[in-house]
Amino acid sequence: MKKILHPYLFLLLLSLLTTPVKTQISMSTTENPALPYCNEIGKSRKTPLKEDGKFVNEEFPFGPSFQDFRKWKKEVNPYIEEKKTSKWKLATVEDNSWRENNLDFIMWLGHATFFIRINGIYLITDPVFGKASAVHPRKSDLPFAIEKLPAIDLVLLSHNHRDHLNKKSLRFLKKKNEKIKVFAGLNIDQLIDKIFPKENIQCAGWYQQYDFSPLQITYLPARHWAKRGLFDQNDHLWGGFVIQYNQNSIYFSGDTGYGRHFKEAGDWFQPRYVIMGIGAYQPEWFMQSNHISPTNAVKAFQEMKGKYMIPMHYGCFDLSDESMEDPLRVYLKEKKQQPNSDAFLAPIPGEIIWLK
Repeated sequence: MKKILHPYLFLLLLSLLTTPVKTQISMSTTENPALPYCNEIGKSRKTPLKEDGKFVNEEFPFGPSFQDFRKWKKEVNPYIEEKKTSKWKLATVEDNSWRENNLDFIMWLGHATFFIRINGIYLITDPVFGKASAVHPRKSDLPFAIEKLPAIDLVLLSHNHRDHLNKKSLRFLKKKNEKIKVFAGLNIDQLIDKIFPKENIQCAGWYQQYDFSPLQITYLPARHWAKRGLFDQNDHLWGGFVIQYNQNSIYFSGDTGYGRHFKEAGDWFQPRYVIMGIGAYQPEWFMQSNHISPTNAVKAFQEMKGKYMIPMHYGCFDLSDESMEDPLRVYLKEKKQQPNSDAFLAPIPGEIIWLK
């Protein structure tokens, strides 16, 4: 069967067509001069820029080539029949017990959207409450109507892709709380300044810490890319977050391929909870520069020496070759082979993880 170009990969194709592959690259660095760094290593590296002013991954500066894209396009998707016939759908649950106390918790709402309460502060990551775009319908339900959300204090935006930055969802959150703050990577303010007042947005470079108390939040590197329109490739920075609280921390990976940044985050922050993507990874040889596989996600978690892993980025939007259920299936198989298998959680949307 002829492979159909998925709309998500259309933007990736455009990036391959418009970016020449080089063996060397001339780079400078940038930052938000108003924000401090998490440590001296980060301060010495800062955020790399290509000579054309575009952001670039620091460990793996280049993604797949157009030749790689052509190779992928010619392959037969081994999941095509399963994707056609599968009735699998991500289950959800509505647990309102968090409303009855003030305990800290994490709740997955689907894809990369997490609803978190810490010390009475409500946070949400990459909020997408409906379809990601006209060509990316939602395949899983929200665990409850979004009108039931409390007023959110802080939004964390990892990067500009439409399955992570959804303007309709952001406008909804703004109506619930006019004073809501948004933390993101450099230049993301250019995309959301018509939704939020400028003073409510903080954009950080990699390794920089936002101005926010009582939590300490740091923006960290990810192995990914950015493109929202036709001519803005890598104009907006991508990354992940570490949220430090009560002598503990939560790591949120954003979209990322495998790299040294996992072990470094583990060495520096000793995260108790690691939230990491496991989906949109097939074919792995092609997608590995953008998304981490379930197997490598488990490997990365072990390198980080976290206490609990929480998988995300599967079961909600159909973004790559694999079937909707495949990432969880592989993840659970890998979990069984780990000596600390109890560390690998698999919550469904709406299930509460009480922070310990």
